[in-house]
Amino acid sequence: MARVLDARSAEVAAEAGTPQARIAAELGRVAGNEHYPPEVSELAALAAGLIRAWCGLALGDPDAPALLASLAAEHPEYPELASAAQALAAAPLPGSAPADGAAAAVAPVPGEQALQTYLPASWFTDLADPLDHPIIKRFIPDARARLRRRTGAVLPGVNFRDDAGLEQAGFRILLHGSEVAEGRLKPHRWYCPAHLAAALSPQVLRRLRSAPEAAGPATFPVLSSFPAPKDPDPLTVLVAWPPAEVVARRLELAYEAWLAAQPGGEPRPG
Repeated sequence: MARVLDARSAEVAAEAGTPQARIAAELGRVAGNEHYPPEVSELAALAAGLIRAWCGLALGDPDAPALLASLAAEHPEYPELASAAQALAAAPLPGSAPADGAAAAVAPVPGEQALQTYLPASWFTDLADPLDHPIIKRFIPDARARLRRRTGAVLPGVNFRDDAGLEQAGFRILLHGSEVAEGRLKPHRWYCPAHLAAALSPQVLRRLRSAPEAAGPATFPVLSSFPAPKDPDPLTVLVAWPPAEVVARRLELAYEAWLAAQPGGEPRPG
């Protein structure tokens, strides 16, 4: 399995657009319902466009401001859209081109696979293809997009390794051979940042418990946990994190902290 994951590491670095493609496809399916009356279809198309624009902003998509501007032009009845588009044009996303067209400086990717992540072997054994694990297909690309959105830096390829000693939900993250994060989460539980807990349903809130095992550095949110839902609603998926997402976010934060500590904030050349 380690060889398969190694082969995937370089590919993961190019998948920053994956979350946006997934969002666009799902919104297109919902907004294009042929059973809507015309006035509902118009509202659905506007709502889908707004969601795509704001999700794009969160994921660091450089085309998101242009999408918002086009929505403002199409819907002058909502002047707030034009105001938001103008504000974004004046203050572009990190890593995107500023209004004058000059190229923005983006931190280069190290020439080596600087990040190693050790995970329980059981996370992969039930999968026909270990590359289908959510940490590879979703959470690392999401982390890469968030980091680029905040800083303009690019999260390098991640070298995954399995470790039987980390069963059932432990992890270790190494950066240039030095351990920068580790923990032992609880299996079959999801984690939610304290400031987002109010968005959970009353049923989930009743089962919410403190999660000291998920504590991280001072900049990492305080998490609580609840039993992993069998069929989570979309809002729960949005605000709560399965263990694999906690690991991806710890990895993202560890790399950002290391990057900030480098002279000039630049990654070390490979």
